[in-house]
Amino acid sequence: MNNSYYYFSTHTTTPSIYSYLEAYNEYKNLDEESRCMLDLLVKEYHKRDKTLNAIDYCYKFIIKHQEEFHELIKLKGSSLKYFLNHYLGYSQQWGASTQSFVKNSSKKAEEISEQELIQEMTDAKGSIKKLLNSSGKDLSAVKPFLPAIMISLDTNTRDKGLPLHGDLQE
Repeated sequence: MNNSYYYFSTHTTTPSIYSYLEAYNEYKNLDEESRCMLDLLVKEYHKRDKTLNAIDYCYKFIIKHQEEFHELIKLKGSSLKYFLNHYLGYSQQWGASTQSFVKNSSKKAEEISEQELIQEMTDAKGSIKKLLNSSGKDLSAVKPFLPAIMISLDTNTRDKGLPLHGDLQE
């Protein structure tokens, strides 16, 4: 068990992922009108003025929909824009481990041994358990943010005499 694997654990480098999952957990407990407003926030995010950062977009969205956000404003106060920003982070999967890393990418992953990987995945007080707790134990919400491993091989064993996939002749 001395093998090492490339390991993408974005939750350890992007702690805001916990806030994203907590916002999703709170979303599930909101009344239907508030959930609809958050769904609208997400839907309109891509149509926003691109000069606005996410926090400013959330603030303008609150101002535009002040009446509909009345209950949430009472509940969250001035931190509502940060809650909305965190919910956007969840819904847009900012920092998710599902990113694609391709050959010759400038993005680099950590390395982790098999023993460390097993420890990370089974530790009851570890970061994966914290992710699950942040989401209210909703595994489907956590899945895009779970760590990922990639096994990469450097091999010269390919039979160059075999046709490539797509080059097959009938």
